Amino acid sequence: MDLGAADKALTEGFSTWLKQERDFRPAAFKKRSRKALNRGVGDEHIKSWSNYHVLAVFDLDFYAEVFEIDRLSHEALCETVHPGYGGMGGGNYKEWGRSARKMAKAAFDSVSDLFAQTAGKG
Repeated sequence: MDLGAADKALTEGFSTWLKQERDFRPAAFKKRSRKALNRGVGDEHIKSWSNYHVLAVFDLDFYAEVFEIDRLSHEALCETVHPGYGGMGGGNYKEWGRSARKMAKAAFDSVSDLFAQTAGKG
């Protein structure tokens, strides 16, 4: 990048680069409807993350990684993070654990997007 270039050339170059990056890496969040991509984290995402105890799941998996021990099984994860889940209608512990880990990964992968979104509101 030539900082001595005209502002218009820099702006156009940046716009082109940004479009290419967005085309290559679409937003991490999709709307929960038939519409296209949603570029921000909404209440539905936060509720879903809360329902799956994303922070607790992340903490337990991170702990296992740091101390080089096996992660909890999906079933044990569910029993630990969401006690009584099975008693609420015979829920599937393994499926809950899988979904919780998937939600935790999605949340973690989108942290930089979330920071950018909140920084834009300040």
